[in-house]
Formats: sequence, structure tokens, C-alpha cells
Amino acid sequence: GLAAPPLRMEPYAQVQEGGPVLDFCFFPSFTWENPATCCFIASSQDHPIHLREAATGTLCNTYRPYNQVDEVCHSFSLCFSPDGGKILGGFQQYIRVFDVQRPGRQVEDWLLSTRKGKGQKGIIGAIAANSMSPGVYAAGSYNRSVCVYHEGSRGKPVARLVDNEPDYEMGGVTQLLWASEWLLLSGHRRDRWLRAWDLRMASSAEGLGGGGLHPKALLHRFPRCTRTHQRFLFSVQGCQLAVGDDQGSVFLHSLSTFEEEECIPRAHERPCVSAMLHPFCRTLATSGGGRVFPDYDVDSSAGSLSPPPRRKSTRKRSCSRGKAAKHVKSLKPLDNSVRVWQLEPSGDEAQH
Repeated sequence: GLAAPPLRMEPYAQVQEGGPVLDFCFFPSFTWENPATCCFIASSQDHPIHLREAATGTLCNTYRPYNQVDEVCHSFSLCFSPDGGKILGGFQQYIRVFDVQRPGRQVEDWLLSTRKGKGQKGIIGAIAANSMSPGVYAAGSYNRSVCVYHEGSRGKPVARLVDNEPDYEMGGVTQLLWASEWLLLSGHRRDRWLRAWDLRMASSAEGLGGGGLHPKALLHRFPRCTRTHQRFLFSVQGCQLAVGDDQGSVFLHSLSTFEEEECIPRAHERPCVSAMLHPFCRTLATSGGGRVFPDYDVDSSAGSLSPPPRRKSTRKRSCSRGKAAKHVKSLKPLDNSVRVWQLEPSGDEAQH
């Protein structure tokens, strides 16, 4: 018989933040059997960090980051420590640490670089904790660098990762993920690759003076075209990596052989900005979408320098804009959706 149509999903909880959401992170030992662990943190523009219950969205605690001039600022990236006792936030040339049990001001400031220093510069757009090596964190900057820190070094990197090889220059870092104790994956904006790094080959001087050479710590480049500034999220389950690209397709790669195993072409009509593998079964959740700026001036020629013709009435102008808007919307359908796919164990094409 015919396959049943996909079911429509409805959220069981909704939360309204004060501004655009910049990052969020679930508690590391999240489990529904222990309600105390069912929580998450979120950061929004021009607002402090909020800790909320996952089941209801109720606000539990607020953590206010203060900058060097004692003003409340917002965090661009977030992560918990492996034991869940601390929150780390990425800022402009700073990493700030909060105690989960003490809401309010941060307890530590890690200065990564001064204006004339040689440390990691720019906005920290991604930060990740190594659960297999407590106290080790990776931070990625929009200034196109990745540094590894230990909580005891307080901002002094123990390893630096930069890809400056010609035709392979990496973009600003938007996501970091530890696949093992020594394997680090980095995603970038406006880039054609997702990179795998071997921390056993890294050093604190990586990328500082080796421009044009293949970085020693760079293990592999997975093809992933991201031509926008969006944050494209990827995931790892076991030895499998799931990524989406700006064409709406999803690719599954092996971390042991670095080869492509499966592909879902055109999973979304818009860029596939998230591909999340289920931790226990062969299921994949994807989301698609992107900002669209309609061009209502579709009737005018691109090379014309003459002034636009005068319109006699406002009604005709509004009718013309309405027709143009319908024409623009019909060029490519919007697809701001979340989809769940059942992956076949044999590696056949996924179905949803």
C-alpha cells in the first residue's frame, strides 16, 4: 500500500526571549527520569543568559555577564562544563565562566587577547567542552581560528588550529564538536568544508607562521558548502557524521574511513541548517530555512538608469506591489520546517 503521509509535529513548550536567540545548550546529563536535569540555557541579543525548565519553559535562573566597563552584555556562544557545575560563554576576545548554583555575575574572566597581543581575537562564535578530558575546552572565533584551552590556563591556549592553505582558507567558526578525546570537528560560515582536527598533532604555535602549508593537525576536510552567514549545525553518533548544506541536501559520512555513506538529496527546499542524529536509533532530524529579502521591483530592468515612472494613484501602486510580491514568492517555495527521517540500517535512501 501507499506510505502514510508524515505527521505534523507540535511543540509541547514555547519560550519567548527578549531578542534573537544566539545560542542554547541542554544540561549535559539531561534525562526525563531525573526532572532536576531537564533544563537548558539560552542567550539572546542584548539580554543575559537564562536557565529554563525544558518541560514548561519556566525561568529558573538568570546569569548576567558584565564586560570590562561593567555593562551587561550578551553571550554569542554557550556550553556547560562536563559535570554541569559551570556555564561558559563566548564574547568578544573573552570567555566568561558562571557558577550554575550562583545566579548573577560571572565568577571568572578569561582574557584571550589584547588589541596588540597574539592571542585569539574576534567574537567567540562557538565553544565546546571535552567530556572525556574535563577542564579542556575548544573555542572558535569569527576571526577564523580555533584554540584549545584548559581551565587552569585561564585564557592561554594550549593548542591553536588555523587552516590558511590557499583555496582552502577557513571561514568564521560557528560550531565545534568533540567526536573523541582527541578528534575535534569544526564548522564554519561562508566555507566549502567541515574540518576534522587531530589534537595529538596540534601545538600552541599552529597557524601563526605557517601560512600556505597544510596544517599538521588537520586530519580531513569534509565537503560542505555554506555560502551564507547562517550557523549550519552538524551532529555525530558513534562513527557517523551528519551534515546539511545550503542546497537543502543531507550527507552522512564515516569518521573512520572519511567516506560518504548516505545522502538525502533535496531534503529541504531551502538550506538545511541542522542535521541531528538520534543517540539510540536510526533516526535523523533536520531543519531548513533562511532569511528571504523580497525584491518588489521585479518589472524594472537591471541596467536602467532612468527615473521610475510616476504613478497616478496609490491604489495602482499597492496593486503593483501585491502582484510583485506574489511573483517573488512563487520563484522558490519557503521551507522553514523540521523533518524527521527514518534511516535504513542497510544504508538505503532514507524515508520520512
